[in-house]
Amino acid sequence: MRVIYVAGPFRGKNAWKVEQNIRVAEDAGMVVAQLGAVPLIPHTMCRFFDGTMTGQFWIDATLDLLRRCDAMLVVGGWENSEGTKGEIQEAAVLGIPVFKSFDSLRLWIAEVTAETMLDRNRRLESLLLDMAARAKEYGNRENAAAIERQMAYHGYRRCDTPACNCNGFHKDKR
Repeated sequence: MRVIYVAGPFRGKNAWKVEQNIRVAEDAGMVVAQLGAVPLIPHTMCRFFDGTMTGQFWIDATLDLLRRCDAMLVVGGWENSEGTKGEIQEAAVLGIPVFKSFDSLRLWIAEVTAETMLDRNRRLESLLLDMAARAKEYGNRENAAAIERQMAYHGYRRCDTPACNCNGFHKDKR
């Protein structure tokens, strides 16, 4: 699953404004989760830590968290937040995509999920071909039926031509 850093204003004139900023970030995080990604909402981890560490400590900590994420979602009001502007700059340096709308984030998540699934299927196909070759080499009939079902699912058909060097399967052209 992709991890999405939720960025936006944290500080406020008073505790009420800080809590409102946190709630906006939490609401955005719930939408991120509904889109199928994991939200990382730094606002929520330090809402009660006021005055316990320096401001620079928290800036450095949140930038370190950002570096571990796949993308960033920016919530409203970021234009007035120096911290968020710094996070956006750091994301740009790192090549982390920054999204300012749920729609653009949704499209990106769908795209990278499709790419991830394609890569996963390619690795699985490679593994199955390797397993098929081993089963053929060692005459292991026990796993042959299961391997053949999986290969058919991935678009391969059985080849019984003795002179063929195909590990027993060919990719169907669809």
